[in-house]
Amino acid sequence: MWAASALGLLFATLNPAVTDNRPEYQIKAAFLLNFTRFVDWPEPPDASDSFTLCVVGRDPFGATLDEVAGGQVVHGRPLLIRRNIGLAELRSCRVVFLASSEMYRSKEVIESLTDCSVLTVGEARDFAVHGGVINFVMQDGKVRFQVNLAAAARAHLKVNFRLLQLAIIVARGPDGQ
Repeated sequence: MWAASALGLLFATLNPAVTDNRPEYQIKAAFLLNFTRFVDWPEPPDASDSFTLCVVGRDPFGATLDEVAGGQVVHGRPLLIRRNIGLAELRSCRVVFLASSEMYRSKEVIESLTDCSVLTVGEARDFAVHGGVINFVMQDGKVRFQVNLAAAARAHLKVNFRLLQLAIIVARGPDGQ
């Protein structure tokens, strides 16, 4: 049931009638939350852990991300939003959103997460092409997203086919899917 409603919200965010009237970061916040529902991590978090979404850099969401994520449960764990954390702490995150203010560090951030099952999401030109898993792009005035399947495979993440149907694929995984 949650998958159907999450997919509905995901489709709604691509609807031109919706995107024309909603601020960009409200749409991106909804996408971020829905990405967590359409990506599978290889190991479940410990029963006492929360599901952590970390924002690196100047937070462009403001209260919007907290409003969208407030009280949500992801993969059976309470969703926790953390901001302005250090590079060493990123390995404890399930999702890392790299704000445009920090894109100059994207290679360093991606490399620091090697061998970690972390969904990296950015919003700068070529973020996905250079190893990020998901990248937000603006296309015809709408928020869209790219997915790098090779980066997802390296992070041991499985991206649901429903999410891939909406994505712009920028690289394929080692198995050709």
